[in-house]
Amino acid sequence: MPAPTNGRPRAANKRPDSRRAASIALILGSLPGTKTQLVERTGICRDVVYSAVNQLHSEPGRQIRICKWLPHPLGGPSMAVYEVGTEPDAKDTLRRLTKAQISARYYANLKKTDRYDQMKAKWRSKHWEKKAAKAPNTWLNILGGAA
Repeated sequence: MPAPTNGRPRAANKRPDSRRAASIALILGSLPGTKTQLVERTGICRDVVYSAVNQLHSEPGRQIRICKWLPHPLGGPSMAVYEVGTEPDAKDTLRRLTKAQISARYYANLKKTDRYDQMKAKWRSKHWEKKAAKAPNTWLNILGGAA
């Protein structure tokens, strides 16, 4: 399926954008690194860096490769480290954290900062508020008052 366009066909002889070429040259000069590191090093907009890296890594005319994988600091998917070259990409052998491990890490950080007790107190108060709202107000019914 072709990529969506704005309705106008792209010109085959269209000149390359000089700003994009300069961005790509700056990105290639900043390698090796992850996409996030490239954004920090170059100072270029995140969207421009991500699309340029994806373009440079795509198969026809490929200029960069994945040299290794780093674990995500928050337990997400592994992060690719890119470098200049056309060799095959490195295999991702890192394992992702399970939901239980991510949750345990989150609560451990809360306990370190003493926010865990505050959060539990908030949950308890909400629980008892809901429970009180569901229970019939029996004393008012007995005394004949409005419920």
